[in-house]
Amino acid sequence: MIGKSYSQIQCSLILLTLLAISCKKPIAQAPDSLPQNESACPFEDEIKETHTDSIIENNGDETQNNCKILSPSNEIHLNSNLEYQNFSEEVELKLQLESVIEKTLKIINSKQFKQAVLNHQYKDEKVFVQNQDLSNEEIYFSLLDGLEILDPNRSPDHEIDLKIKKYYKRTSTIGYTYPSSLVVNINLYHYRKMSEAKMAQNLIHEWTHKLGYKHDRKRTSRRKYSIPYGVGYIIRDLYQFHFLNQKQNNLNTVTNSQHEASCTVIHDE
Repeated sequence: MIGKSYSQIQCSLILLTLLAISCKKPIAQAPDSLPQNESACPFEDEIKETHTDSIIENNGDETQNNCKILSPSNEIHLNSNLEYQNFSEEVELKLQLESVIEKTLKIINSKQFKQAVLNHQYKDEKVFVQNQDLSNEEIYFSLLDGLEILDPNRSPDHEIDLKIKKYYKRTSTIGYTYPSSLVVNINLYHYRKMSEAKMAQNLIHEWTHKLGYKHDRKRTSRRKYSIPYGVGYIIRDLYQFHFLNQKQNNLNTVTNSQHEASCTVIHDE
């Protein structure tokens, strides 16, 4: 009887020991890597320059790719109202342009775009050339207003209103427009081989003319700091960084000075 009780006590002690071991808090192990949505993202603090050839190098690092998400601004968002003329034989290009405009709107409606426009500089001052006495902030909100000078309602509709018409000519001109028309003429000689970032740059450049902004007709040293060129460069750089990989960025790359020869604004006589 005593032996049996002793065996029972031994079993009880073993069970209690096992229970105590199993209830110990496990030692936390450091994770091999952070979850993707927890990656450090320095983008917004680092993007302060405008119309640069490359905002931030994308070396394929996964963390950098996660930082390429555009942050929507808290302002009224811009939309588009586009009409395509004589594009019946250019279905693929039309679809591409629609995609380019959609991505461009995401850029314009982002905090990154707002920051870049507000920080645009000319000769160490936060201004645009030929700014019609408007501050960078006023220019930014005029873009969001989407008030084209030809709009019969003369009230902000927060839309990009454009009629896009194609033509083909082996010249350095990428596109042109007339002050008396909402039509933007795009040269297929360039558009068929240019990057989407350059398409976005050219379309927005021409659209800012519809808002009444101008630049020097000659290639002066200050022209690239005008609103059509300056905003165009911002669009191009943000498009490259957020929507194109590095390999695509290196295709059809041109410098700012080269692009200056690509836009023609034809003034009515």
